[in-house]
Amino acid sequence: MPPSAKRPHEQDQSTVKLSVKSQLSKEMFFTIKRHSPLKKLLVNYCEKTSLEYRTVHFLYDGDRFSHSKTPAQLGMEDGDTIDVMMQVDGGGCQPSAMSWDYLIQY
Repeated sequence: MPPSAKRPHEQDQSTVKLSVKSQLSKEMFFTIKRHSPLKKLLVNYCEKTSLEYRTVHFLYDGDRFSHSKTPAQLGMEDGDTIDVMMQVDGGGCQPSAMSWDYLIQY
C-alpha cells in the first residue's frame, strides 16, 4: 500500500478532534491540526454561535490558556473538551435616583 493511502481504522495523528461546550448552547465538535494555534478554532466557534470572541473565556481542564498555544503544546487528545464561559462584568446594582439623593444629603 502506498504511504499516502490510509486504512479506515488508522487514526490521523496530525489532527485532534475536540469539543467546545458552552454554558448556554449545545456541544460543537471540531477537528484541528495538532500544531495549529487554538485561536483559529475559538474564533470559528464564536462565529458559528454568534458570540463576540472578546466577551467569552475558554477553559481547558478548568484553566484559562493562551490562545496562541496549540493542542500539542497543551497535551490535548481526541475527545477533550474546551469549556466556554461568558464574561460577567459588574455585579452590583445601579442605585436609584432616590438612593443618590440620600447619599448626597448625608
